[in-house]
Amino acid sequence: MDLLNKKIVIITGKGGVGKSLISLALAAYASKKGKKVLLAELGERSYFEHVTTGPVGFEPSAPFVEWPNLSLARWTGQKCLKEYVQHILKVSSLVSLFLEHPVMKAFINAAPALSDVSILGKLTSGERDVRPQLNYDLVILDAFSTGHFLSMIRAPKGLAEAIRVGPMGSQSREIHKVLTDSEVCGFGVVTLPEELPVQEAKELVGTLKEEWSVLPDIFCNQVYPSPPNLDAATDDAFVESLKLRLAKQESALKQIRTFQQDRLTVVPMVFEQSPLEVARALVESFEANEYK
Repeated sequence: MDLLNKKIVIITGKGGVGKSLISLALAAYASKKGKKVLLAELGERSYFEHVTTGPVGFEPSAPFVEWPNLSLARWTGQKCLKEYVQHILKVSSLVSLFLEHPVMKAFINAAPALSDVSILGKLTSGERDVRPQLNYDLVILDAFSTGHFLSMIRAPKGLAEAIRVGPMGSQSREIHKVLTDSEVCGFGVVTLPEELPVQEAKELVGTLKEEWSVLPDIFCNQVYPSPPNLDAATDDAFVESLKLRLAKQESALKQIRTFQQDRLTVVPMVFEQSPLEVARALVESFEANEYK
């Protein structure tokens, strides 16, 4: 697998499957391999503040002593749009006048795709050679969960088709081109070894293949190891419960292999309390299995 050899990696998955921790572990692993990495999360609230116990803002910061090549940032559509307008207009007072104008505010509120395109515009800025560029070897985006993620990556093409002339249309086409360039951009889908998350992952993989000819990597998270001599163990309630879970887990993994055999990474269940300890353990797992 060459996911981390891309310039841009976008991670998504059903809510609650652990995509943020997988994103962090991949970013930390890549940074240990010598890459200068930016991990960007989305939204008004930060997940990674629980990992770093410090603020994660729009401007990147490098909070990890053990992973000095790894920076974190938190992007919102509004801030990405403001940064882009600032880059175009140059004068801060004009930026505020433009974005705070009632007509412009109404347009932004009525067009959520503009927010998504602004984020993707920042993500792809280095490859498109526009606006203040991201000076990193690898940018990993901890993206929205499946539904919002799909509307987000559909936004540039949709906006380009709606606005065929002018800078907004042309830049939307350029963003879409970068996102569908398999040499530059890679996608990771996180799931759990359970029926519903696997079914959603399968549908997402099918959509990515059909609409964008994209082949994402699958990360099956929280996979329990099979204890030795389990069959010889005493048939108490705990053992029977564990056997049932392992059987369901194997069924889920078998299903994933039917549609994404060559791009499956099995991520072990980590019995640690803090998110940072879990991330460290996942990095060690990637290293032990020579994840590339």
